[in-house]
Amino acid sequence: MSKVMINPAAYKNVSESIDRAFGLFPLQLQGKKVLIKPNLLRASEAKEGAVTNPAVLRAVVEKVETMQPASIPDGLR
Repeated sequence: MSKVMINPAAYKNVSESIDRAFGLFPLQLQGKKVLIKPNLLRASEAKEGAVTNPAVLRAVVEKVETMQPASIPDGLR
């Protein structure tokens, strides 16, 4: 059975939605290397909607950090 989450949110309180999503779709990340890949279409302002909004990315990174991963790479090498 598939699950879908529809949650009205705003960028100012996006961390609440991220917490809810991780609650509904749990992941076991402790001790694992985790890559967080934002959508990067092209260089643009967040307000254009062409890339993952920085508030969403920040909330995801902060949530993943609480799950004790072995590492979260900080960029392409």
